[in-house]
Amino acid sequence: MSPFTPPAASRARIASRCGAITLLVLAACAATNGLHAQSVPPGGQTRDPASGQSAPTQVRLEGQVLDARTGSPLALVSVEIPELRRSTTTDEAGRFRFDRLPAGEHGLRASLVGYRDQSRPVVAASGATVELRMAEDPVLLTGLTVTANRFERRLKAVPYSVRVMGKRELAGSAAPDAAEFVIRRAGLFSARCPRIHQTTCFWIRGSAVQPSVYIDDAPAPGGVDMLAVIPRDEISRVEVIRGGSTIRVYTDRFMVWAARNNYRPLSIGFN
Repeated sequence: MSPFTPPAASRARIASRCGAITLLVLAACAATNGLHAQSVPPGGQTRDPASGQSAPTQVRLEGQVLDARTGSPLALVSVEIPELRRSTTTDEAGRFRFDRLPAGEHGLRASLVGYRDQSRPVVAASGATVELRMAEDPVLLTGLTVTANRFERRLKAVPYSVRVMGKRELAGSAAPDAAEFVIRRAGLFSARCPRIHQTTCFWIRGSAVQPSVYIDDAPAPGGVDMLAVIPRDEISRVEVIRGGSTIRVYTDRFMVWAARNNYRPLSIGFN
C-alpha cells in the first residue's frame, strides 16, 4: 500500500506555514542577538534604543578642595563644570561630587571668596577622583577684612537686637536658599500677612509683621520671597535685626565688589 500523498493545494499550504514559522524563529533570534549587543556594547558605551546610536557612558566624579598653604579642607567652595552647566558646593570636609557625568575630559572651576579661582581640565571616568588646591588672595582678603569691620561698626549704632550669620553657619546648614536659611537659623515663624497676598510675614512680638528685606544694601520689593532666588552657597553674610523685622542679606559677589571698591555700607534707619 502506497503512502498517502496530500493534494498539491494542501502541500502548498503546508509549505507556506512552515516558511512563516521559519521567519518568526529567525526574527526572534535576531531580536535576542540585538538585545545581547545592547547589553554588552563595544567601547563601554550604551545604545539608545530609540535612535540606535551609541551614547556616552555616564560616570561619577568625586573630589576635594584644599587650602594650598595649610592643606586644610575648604567648605562652601563653588565647583562648576561650565560646559555642562553643572555646579555644586563642597561640604565641611571640602568634598564634592558630580553624578551622571558623560565620561571624558571636562573643564572644572572652583571659586571661593578670599581665594583665587582655580580652573583645570579633569577626566571623568569610573572611580575618578580629583584634588584642587586653592591659593589665598592676600589683597582681596585685606579688603574683605576692612569691609567686614565697617559692617560691624554700622551695626553697633543700631539700638535693637542684631544677629549676624556668616560662612560658618552656612556650612552647617542644609537650607537650599537664603529664605530657608534665615527662617531656620533665626528661629522665625511664618505667618499670613494681613491685607497682603503672596508675601511672607513673620510672627514677631504677637503680630504678623512684613519684614523690610534688603539684598546687597538695596530694598527687595518682594520681601522674604525674593530671598528664595539666592542659593545658599552664594550668601556671604546675613543680618537679622529687631527679631526679624529687618533682614539684610549680602552675596559673595557683592562683598568682593565692596572690598575692591572701598565700599562704605549705608547707615541703617528705622521709622
